Amino acid sequence: MRTRRFLGMAMVGISGAVTVVAGIGLAASPTETLGTLLVPAIAIFLLVSPMLLFGVYWVVRDDNAPNLPELEMEKPLALVDMLKEHQEVGLKIVTEKLGVSSEDVLGMVTDLARLGLFTGYIASQGEGRAASVDNEELLRLSHCKVCSQPLQLTTSFTICSKCQTAYFLN
Repeated sequence: MRTRRFLGMAMVGISGAVTVVAGIGLAASPTETLGTLLVPAIAIFLLVSPMLLFGVYWVVRDDNAPNLPELEMEKPLALVDMLKEHQEVGLKIVTEKLGVSSEDVLGMVTDLARLGLFTGYIASQGEGRAASVDNEELLRLSHCKVCSQPLQLTTSFTICSKCQTAYFLN
């Protein structure tokens, strides 16, 4: 925001002006002992330094920089949206659209499954694909959807022993 940057510049200017005026005032004071000058100098420093630091922070801070935690949270949500829209999406498409690796997609899907936002499977064989499948349909599976290996889904996370397809249940 421009107002924050303007306020930062104003705070830096005001703190500089206060420091100069206080320095001139202390230098012109008739006292000659160091102790009588040190106490007001420390008090002025303690009053001016926070204003100066906040001013510099507001001037230097880039308000247009992306907020990385928010961006990282958008990727799993974008994956959920893609799966809701298409039911099945190729991993290559997901990695290109989200700018992540296939291992990152598996991590995102695992996190989404733990939160109860995803049920389905990820097949890494061939081109690879992620598919959103109802919990009941997955529970009825007796064979892997990719390699037809006999399969029994008993836990919330099961991996096919032949093709390494990962199944996620709620």
